Amino acid sequence: MKVKGFSILLIAVACTLSAIAQNVEQVIKSDPLQLSGGVTNSSIWTNNKGSGTSAYSLYLSGNMNLNIAGFLNIPVSFAYTNRQLTKSCTSPFNRLSLSPQFKWIKAYIGYGSMSFSKYTMSGREFMGGGVELSPKDKWKIMAFGGRLQKAVEATEYADASLKMCGGGFLLGYNAENFSISANVIKVKEFSSSLPYSPSDSAYVVPRDNVAASLNARVNILHNLSLSGEYAMSFLSRMAEADSVNGAWFFDSHGDVITYHAGKTALAYKIPIGSVDLYYERIDPNYTTLGTYYNTDDFERIGLKSQLQIAEKLNVGANIGYQHDNLENQDVNSNSQFAYEVDLYIRPTEKLSVGLSASNNQEYVHVRDIIELVSQTHQYQNLDTLSYTELNLSLSSSASYQIDNNENLPQTLSGSFSYQRSSHDQALYTKFVSNKIRNVNMSYSLNHAPSNMNAGLSFNWNNTLTPENVSDVYTASLSASCPVGKLLKLSVSSSYSMVRSVDKYNILNSRVSASCLLFSHHSLNLNISYLDNNSSSLTQKTQLSANLTYSYSFGASLKREDNHLSFKPDF
Repeated sequence: MKVKGFSILLIAVACTLSAIAQNVEQVIKSDPLQLSGGVTNSSIWTNNKGSGTSAYSLYLSGNMNLNIAGFLNIPVSFAYTNRQLTKSCTSPFNRLSLSPQFKWIKAYIGYGSMSFSKYTMSGREFMGGGVELSPKDKWKIMAFGGRLQKAVEATEYADASLKMCGGGFLLGYNAENFSISANVIKVKEFSSSLPYSPSDSAYVVPRDNVAASLNARVNILHNLSLSGEYAMSFLSRMAEADSVNGAWFFDSHGDVITYHAGKTALAYKIPIGSVDLYYERIDPNYTTLGTYYNTDDFERIGLKSQLQIAEKLNVGANIGYQHDNLENQDVNSNSQFAYEVDLYIRPTEKLSVGLSASNNQEYVHVRDIIELVSQTHQYQNLDTLSYTELNLSLSSSASYQIDNNENLPQTLSGSFSYQRSSHDQALYTKFVSNKIRNVNMSYSLNHAPSNMNAGLSFNWNNTLTPENVSDVYTASLSASCPVGKLLKLSVSSSYSMVRSVDKYNILNSRVSASCLLFSHHSLNLNISYLDNNSSSLTQKTQLSANLTYSYSFGASLKREDNHLSFKPDF
């Protein structure tokens, strides 16, 4: 046994030395050290005339990347603001994330995000640590651990949420003719993170969740492959706070529910594209705490293709049959012919047209049109977040180049979109069962020799909800031109008429100037004037100024003629 163990150790050492030897030449030829990064500071002053109030906001962000010998990257980023994003926020919002990388090893320190599977862990941000390994591009190993959600006390606008912590790992192998991977996550909420007792109306029952999935793919023929994924999620809604009952991994106390989900696909490659036959099923109320939103209770089968029929015609289609209420839990059932079609045509060199239609359910971020036309700077609605589930989406766009003159190109473009939602995010009812239509027409002109450009656009937005119908008409004019080599001036103005329960006339004008100093420093000044005249409220006039300073830097330790020289770039 000792001889066998010693032999294995020698083989491991030999493989390690071989891998190191393969990178020696790269390390010798590469610059030993490279540093790059930047800092941005935005100061915003806002004065509301009439009310006599003013406010000041500070946004500071920065990033830095350290590269060692061409194979080790250590990126660092941070963000800071003195703005109070919510009423319960008692300290400035701060973020710090590190993502150092060494060859095929990548680490996540601080705030990070990983995606294992849409059935387990996908897009959920965590505060903690993680690692991603991809040796020889065949193996893939991922692991993370940390806090997925802060504890937030109940307010008049939202329910309380518990502190959520968890971790997980993924192990996968990818070969030329097959691949396989498995992942599992464990997430738990802690009722002790909030000062509520089970008798309080704001008390939240903690949950414990374990979710896992197995994913595989195999090439049957050189142009035919079969793939599939199967997932299970175990969710415990614990009646007692932080009860473990001696369980080291999963708390089975309380109401434990097991969910199943899976999909499979048969893909066939053809000379003009690919065709996939797929099947997917997700249990009713399927829940994993590793995602923000879960689409559940449906079964669908269909055909998906991506084809380039001609040089100027691309078609993408996803067509099938879908139905819900799999276990007859709901009073109503819904079945439909599900489709998603994308069409891109370029009949001439001047004209291009795009068409898209879908009735698949998906979560999208819907922005309030009134907030959009009355926004004076990019940080104003930073704390607003509204997600709506859409079940019908239609859109079309066209662009026509009026003149091929290289010195004075002119473009006319237009777009139309229609969206219909079925239900909304919990506790947010603004976009319940709504219909949104949007039409946009624009004209742009660019004088290439002077780099001066101008644009004119018109937009119509119609929103229909069970409680209200609103129309927003917006006309916008913009222009920009350089002054010398270092300064650029821009002006824009838009006038919006809102016709709803209340009537608004909104004038939003901006003047901005940007200046580049000494190649590493830049200044941007943006002055905005907003006049909001409402039929039911007093006239609101707002004047704001945004001064942004950016600084970029770099440095390197270069290898020249067998000598090291330091090259600062500050």
